[in-house]
Amino acid sequence: MTQTWMQNIPEIDVYMQSLDNETYGYLQKNIGNSNLHLNIIPISQPCLIGTTNDNGWNHAQALHTVSYKYAYEKNPNKKIYVFLDDDTYFFPQSLISQINSEVLNGPYAFGCVYGSYIEIEKFYNPKRTSNHVFINGGGGIVVTKELLKLISEKNSLLTTAFVSHKFPSDMKLATFIDSIIGPIENYLLAWPGQSNAESPYTLIAELGILKTFPVGFPRISFHHIIDEDVQRLWRSSSSIFANKTVYWDNFSTQVIKVPFDDEIVNFAFGYAFYNDKLQNESCFSIENPVPDNIEAPKYYRQRYNCNVTVYYHCNGKSNEIILEKFSNDAYHFSIQCPSPVPYINKRHIDVKYFDYDPN
Repeated sequence: MTQTWMQNIPEIDVYMQSLDNETYGYLQKNIGNSNLHLNIIPISQPCLIGTTNDNGWNHAQALHTVSYKYAYEKNPNKKIYVFLDDDTYFFPQSLISQINSEVLNGPYAFGCVYGSYIEIEKFYNPKRTSNHVFINGGGGIVVTKELLKLISEKNSLLTTAFVSHKFPSDMKLATFIDSIIGPIENYLLAWPGQSNAESPYTLIAELGILKTFPVGFPRISFHHIIDEDVQRLWRSSSSIFANKTVYWDNFSTQVIKVPFDDEIVNFAFGYAFYNDKLQNESCFSIENPVPDNIEAPKYYRQRYNCNVTVYYHCNGKSNEIILEKFSNDAYHFSIQCPSPVPYINKRHIDVKYFDYDPN
């Protein structure tokens, strides 16, 4: 991720339980143009030590919850805070386009809303008759300053209470809000189809449900991104040329229907042509969009691995993607191209160690 979307963020705080020389060396070598602050917090869940649930994933749940406290203490005056897993692909410009002043001034959390496991009912007080909702942590949890302040003030309780190996930290956060702060529905805002708990490849290949979304409501994130899908999403969301960057976040993976080999298929912007389920013959992008002119682009070209070239013509008037014409080996779309912005060289990495204090 450090060589893809993380390069589009001015700086990123990474929370880790430990850091060995091999991991640090890997990050130094593969940091790309990212600016990383590594925060090492040696926290675990002692009740799990020596049990069959004594593993990295379970102990990381405590790290997730305590990161809220450290993030707020370091940056108490930010308007929003975004908490992501290390296998989450994030579209920062999409998030920025969705935030308004009314939201910023309230105590809210945003993301992909799920219903929690039945096993955690015992933790709720008072007991509920409705579904226990929570925001999936893998898809990313966006928290406003007003809510994070409330969470941070009682973080020791959030981190040490409601402990169970069947109680992931995202569910724990929802339970904490519901039990300590107030009814969870008052604080959670859902972004269906925008924040995703799975990767686009999984959503298409296994579930067949990469949802389209209305114009103006772009993807915010995908989870469980590994291997080639990292690069596919990078190719769908950014162009870098001549010390400039173009962010395609507001278009990335937006789905429209197009003709293809005598049938109608889906085109996910910058990502792939595909049927309802991905097959080996699916057509993936193999390059980031390339401008025809680095000074004043009139269109961008993007090649796909099925001998098809897509042209994005910058003559559109909205975020809608319109098919103008096509042939066996070329597709021409009309869109409102994002304006290039300066590419800022910010390659940096530093490390800070903390002695965890639950108070």
